Amino acid sequence: MTKKIWIALLFLLGLLYFIWPAKSGKILIKPDTSSAVIARNLKDQGIIRSKLAFLFLTRLTNTSQKLKSGYYLFSGDSLLNVWWKIYRGNVSTLKIPIPEGLTSQEIAHRLNQYNLKNFDSGTFLNLVRKHNLEGQLFPATYNFIPTISTAELLATLTNQFQLNFAPITKKKNCRLTNNEILILASIVEKETADPQERRIIADIFRRRLEKKIPLESCATVIYALKQKEPNKKINHLTYKDTRIISPYNTYRHPGLPPAPICNPGLDSVNAVLNPEKNNYWYFFVSPSGSHIFSRTYKEHQQSQKRLKATSR
Repeated sequence: MTKKIWIALLFLLGLLYFIWPAKSGKILIKPDTSSAVIARNLKDQGIIRSKLAFLFLTRLTNTSQKLKSGYYLFSGDSLLNVWWKIYRGNVSTLKIPIPEGLTSQEIAHRLNQYNLKNFDSGTFLNLVRKHNLEGQLFPATYNFIPTISTAELLATLTNQFQLNFAPITKKKNCRLTNNEILILASIVEKETADPQERRIIADIFRRRLEKKIPLESCATVIYALKQKEPNKKINHLTYKDTRIISPYNTYRHPGLPPAPICNPGLDSVNAVLNPEKNNYWYFFVSPSGSHIFSRTYKEHQQSQKRLKATSR
């Protein structure tokens, strides 16, 4: 066998060593971890076959100081792929959607359903209460690394809130403070999911606030009831429910409740800032889920009676 053939075989063997897959595994690379430590941890996990080969590759490509921290999952990757993922920072994340209108309690419950290793719902809720963050947990779809801490996760939600809320409230043309806008948006969010109805309801509530007429929002009563009995199932409200003693009960207390009743989306915030002008003062929800609006209390009562008569 000639020397050239031996060289070619050695080259192919070396190439196979770099592209041949190893074991599946996962690894957390902390910030400022050296390439030598990364290589050793990868070898210990069986993710790569040779620590020296990995270090040789990082030196050959001048990437020893350019490997990214993060949480990585490998599914039988070759040494080349392992190096490339870490160099590019292709970290593994969990895609977690947080819908509009959830309370902090409901968000904590949702997050508990995912494999977030360092998340603690008790700590999360304590931080929300301590810093009055209800309403500021921005609803969106997030990509979290599985090892994110509770504080880091909470900071991500509130940072997104500031990034989205601040720009649109700068252009407000009403006397409401930013906190009042957020509280009212949270009520509008829970009253209806229909974008058009949100703007109508927002206008009704804003005019009621100006005239110092109680909002009489069913959403605030439900929130008050849930505060006392979190697992209470509420199909419809009774008169007794509307008399519950709570600062959140807008049937008993004129004005806004002391804090948001959920974490609203931007559509509800925009509805409060840009309501649809109308002459309605009353509304109630129909069996279909849409709302029936009235200009007077008498008209409101007649609409309710008609609906009851047709549903018998």
